[in-house]
Amino acid sequence: DIKGNDVDLRDYKGKVLLIVNVASQCGFTNSNYGALTKLYNKYKDKDFEILAFPCNQFLSQEPGTNEQIKDFACTTYKAEFPIFGKVDVNGPNTVPVYTFLKSSKSGFMGPRIKWNFTKFLVDKDGHVIDRYSPMTNPLAIELCVEGSTRVSRLGARTIAINVSWGNWREARKCLGASNNQIMVIAEDVKLCKLRNEGSIDPAWKFESTLRRPQCWKETEAELTHQHGQQAQ
Repeated sequence: DIKGNDVDLRDYKGKVLLIVNVASQCGFTNSNYGALTKLYNKYKDKDFEILAFPCNQFLSQEPGTNEQIKDFACTTYKAEFPIFGKVDVNGPNTVPVYTFLKSSKSGFMGPRIKWNFTKFLVDKDGHVIDRYSPMTNPLAIELCVEGSTRVSRLGARTIAINVSWGNWREARKCLGASNNQIMVIAEDVKLCKLRNEGSIDPAWKFESTLRRPQCWKETEAELTHQHGQQAQ
């Protein structure tokens, strides 16, 4: 972390993560930090976390100390998300988290991080959903963030809760291919009807909260029960 202590990223299991290599003196700094703060404030209470990793490997645009970097982000942009100590994201001293991220999802020209503010979206089980270029504003991937936070897993069963037409496509990215039962709970009756009748894996089942209102309460109760067992 920013004080030099090791952080176990397993502490973030169960949360959707947006992992970003940041810099304080980059042309993308203002647009990205501002958007990251807005995104974090909107979804921080919905199992979502932003992890910012300062990096000075790109034209030395992050020259300050860890304390200066954090003070800049918190003072200028009111950033409340975790800001880690300065790291290398390329080369022989690449930190393990970036070795994993790059091996999981390459960019347009290979796995190397090309510039500041490359972004990785990671699902609640630690799988990389997608990688976004420095030019992608964080708010442009809001639907994907929202869709990802709506996915929960009950043992072998995966549930995408209360999705809509807008975030369904993005939620589907983190559902992936599965032999397990996948239930999608949505208010949109039309979405449920079309998806159930369409050419989709038979393991997928769509329930509408308007057609069967109790399905949401049943799922919510099951999730609460599971979380209670995990806490024990």
